[in-house]
Amino acid sequence: MHKVWLDTNVLLDYLLRRTGFETPMIELIRKIERNEIKAFASIINLIHTHYQLRKLTTEPAARAILQNLTKLIHIQDIPPDITSRALSNSTIADFEDAVQYELALLSEADFFLTRNLMDFVSATGPVVCSVEHYLIFSQKL
Repeated sequence: MHKVWLDTNVLLDYLLRRTGFETPMIELIRKIERNEIKAFASIINLIHTHYQLRKLTTEPAARAILQNLTKLIHIQDIPPDITSRALSNSTIADFEDAVQYELALLSEADFFLTRNLMDFVSATGPVVCSVEHYLIFSQKL
């Protein structure tokens, strides 16, 4: 079983069924449900996701969606040293992206799934979009 870190944009691809990106994420969620893949995110992802969901639905509905999501994915704690590691990460310009990336490393994720590949161009680990991940693993798992 491999592990993936889910960036906010790929979570929203799934939850909002964004055209062109929904199929890879639906398949990924199915594999997570079958315990074929272990998925991680952080409270930061949930906050950003909640903000976007709240624009489209009611507060109770947005919270219910996130409660269901947290039954599937592991929410990685943010230890104090992540702040200094992210601030020291000179390969990722955006601080929030650096925090997410450092958390992905901490969780030992095999892949960091995002649609903002350019934000992680200098990252040392495997950063892929959900479509690439889907194409790589659709036949292997």
